[in-house]
Amino acid sequence: VLCSELASGALVVCEELADATSRRLLARLEGEAGRIALVGHEHWMSELCARLTTGDESHSAGLRFRKGTVAWLRGEPDWGAMTLAGFLPPELTRHLGTPE
Repeated sequence: VLCSELASGALVVCEELADATSRRLLARLEGEAGRIALVGHEHWMSELCARLTTGDESHSAGLRFRKGTVAWLRGEPDWGAMTLAGFLPPELTRHLGTPE
């Protein structure tokens, strides 16, 4: 999810996510440094996050994307070039935007 698309409130289908190992996905993310949030749940979201941050999807063991999980990534979109700036589990994200 690109933050600009998330803010619009519109549902955006990103067909490039069908193959998270393709360069097409990186091309889609180009120019969005610091504005990328991975929002979703497994089957392969943890592998995508690991690939973007370490360059190797096998480092995904500690990244479990349950429904409602958000990972905020910084840096230029490329395999192994991004930094995981935040990882919010659903227990925290469900309270975002909720008045006290």
